[in-house]
Amino acid sequence: MTSTYNNKIIFFDIDNTLVDSRTGRVPDSAIKALEMLSAAGYKMGIASGRLYTALPEMIIKIRRWDVCITSNGQYIHNSDGKLLNKITISHEVLKQCLTVADQTNTPLEVKTEARRYLINRGNSLVKEVYEFFHVTPPREEAYEEKEDIAALMAFRKRGSTYDDFAAIPGIAVYPGICGYADLNVEGCSKYTGIMQYIKKAGYDGYIAVGDSMNDYEMLENADLAVAMGNAEPELLTVVDYQTGRVDQDGILQAVKYILSCC
Repeated sequence: MTSTYNNKIIFFDIDNTLVDSRTGRVPDSAIKALEMLSAAGYKMGIASGRLYTALPEMIIKIRRWDVCITSNGQYIHNSDGKLLNKITISHEVLKQCLTVADQTNTPLEVKTEARRYLINRGNSLVKEVYEFFHVTPPREEAYEEKEDIAALMAFRKRGSTYDDFAAIPGIAVYPGICGYADLNVEGCSKYTGIMQYIKKAGYDGYIAVGDSMNDYEMLENADLAVAMGNAEPELLTVVDYQTGRVDQDGILQAVKYILSCC
């Protein structure tokens, strides 16, 4: 780890990091923590598996983020929401994912820049996942090849494997903390998106806060890394500090730790 944190930008995951997934809200203590970082002159960004259009309204309102890395590194938006870069799933790869989904009766959400829709009828597990994210489940619709495919989400019971999807060339699988996995472009991650951005923006490095397996590479390569209190156990091997849960002032604790290191 580097000993100086000058000219670093801080990236936050959203779900169960900034947002309490039980309430769908950013706790007041987390908002206070972000204000402390702003007062100290820090730049801040979002690094999420969500699409930019699916970011919680409260996240957009609490501050003007300097950058948003979304869809696990495939999309980069600047502080004005302007799209700086995107990498989409090819239709050939999507068709292979649809075949696996059909063969295994796995519900699949298809995400484009304009809409979200389900392939294969949803079940109670699908409903639980959307309740976790505090979003309305999309309708079941037909796949249209003319659309750019931003990402996919597969639904299986927690602890299930996704080896059949992972075996598809061009697909990276990021299991979530409940009954789903993000399916993204192989070679893309929050880390790759962050590195692409900070090199162009002129930052020397970055600091990161997260809790899920799609945060692993981002945390592993950060100059300073913080895991939330509810973090997956694997993350604890690559971070510098574990804070509390977001509903237990975890972000405030994390920010105090970050500031103490600077």
